[in-house]
Amino acid sequence: MSERAEGKAWKRLLEVTEAGDASEVEAYLDALDDADRIHALAQLDSEELSRILAAQSVELLAALRKLDGLKGLDPHLELVHDLEHEADGISRAAVGRLFRDGTDALDVIKWRDLYRELENAIDAAEDAAEAIEKMFHKAT
Repeated sequence: MSERAEGKAWKRLLEVTEAGDASEVEAYLDALDDADRIHALAQLDSEELSRILAAQSVELLAALRKLDGLKGLDPHLELVHDLEHEADGISRAAVGRLFRDGTDALDVIKWRDLYRELENAIDAAEDAAEAIEKMFHKAT
């Protein structure tokens, strides 16, 4: 939670507490728990997308190292494609969850943009794998 959001949260909690309505305090604390859960899930999704991007990089490097010998490229390139498809599912689910779970609009925009940038990088890795495949097929 950002400092600004945290400040607003504490201010609202003090207002509710001063009003003396215990059920409203409990509802507010539940909403904060939901916000923390959404933030934690968004962070896990972005970490998973980052892991996929790192794995793609490892596979692309392995494929490039084998390019001179023109053998053993396919498993690395196929894994890059498989990882991209996995990332598509994670990204779609993550963005859907942001909108479905009532996340703050500013947070939705921030996380969605982060997911988009990670997805663009993952797509670029797949494009690189396709370029390597083309070089391989021209050489054979």
